[in-house]
Formats: sequence, structure tokens, C-alpha cells
Amino acid sequence: MSHGSSLSGLDVDITIGSTDITVDKITLDIEDNSKASKSRGVSSGWLKGAVGAKGSIELNTENFSRLSDEAKAAGSWRALLPFDVMWYAKTDIELKVEAFGCQLKITNLLDVDQKEGGDGMIHKIDYEVVGRDFIKINGTPYLDAKEVEHLPQR
Repeated sequence: MSHGSSLSGLDVDITIGSTDITVDKITLDIEDNSKASKSRGVSSGWLKGAVGAKGSIELNTENFSRLSDEAKAAGSWRALLPFDVMWYAKTDIELKVEAFGCQLKITNLLDVDQKEGGDGMIHKIDYEVVGRDFIKINGTPYLDAKEVEHLPQR
């Protein structure tokens, strides 16, 4: 970890399940469909809407192979159980984001560009957050406990 006052991609460590994976790029997007309620065309409150989260992981072949070993142990890529992902970065400030129950889906198995020979192959894997604990940001859950209290634990 660096010791600057700002965070960069070089300050982020990624853990997928129990395996440390170095990624070239990773994203996490939250979709929250909450919105203002309206009465006679005028805002009159707030309605909680459905939430979801998804992202993508781009990694080189060496790290793709490490993830592939986990798929092999599970019997197939589709047999991989959902796993938790944690992003952690610390310099003078700290950021910890956790996504619970990430289900993988390979989208770009290969990205090879022979014109740019110095660049390695890239593999892109999308994922969707399916766990009831959803996302925590610096230890604070995105969802209120009341929103998930009747959902089954898996």
C-alpha cells in the first residue's frame, strides 16, 4: 500500500472467495430503483424500490487460471457457488467495500489483439450480487436490516 493522501487503483487489494486475485479492472454498480412518490403530479414522499448490483472483472491469463482452478474443483464454471468479494484500500484514508454472494458469468472469454502484441490476453467475467447481505461500504450495510429480515439465509 502507498502512503499518499489519495487512493488509486494501485492501492486496492481484491479477494475472491479465499483466493487473492490481481485484476486489471473491476467494477461494482448499484442499481437502486427508489424514487419520489407523486400525488397529482407533485412529489409527496419517497418510495423504496428494488435494488440490485452487478459488475465486471477483467484479468490476465495467469489470474484467470487461478480462478479456473476453483471452477475445476467445483466441477464446472456454472457450478461455482456465489462468493464474496472485498475491495480494500488504505493510504492516509481507508476504503473497504464488500459484495456478498457474487455469481459469476463469463462474458468475454478471450480478448486478443495481435496488433498490440505487447499487451497480454484479457478475460472478462461479469457477476451479479445475489446475497442477502448485499453490499457493505466501510462496514455499513447498503440495505436496512428491516429490508432483509424475512429473507432466507443461504
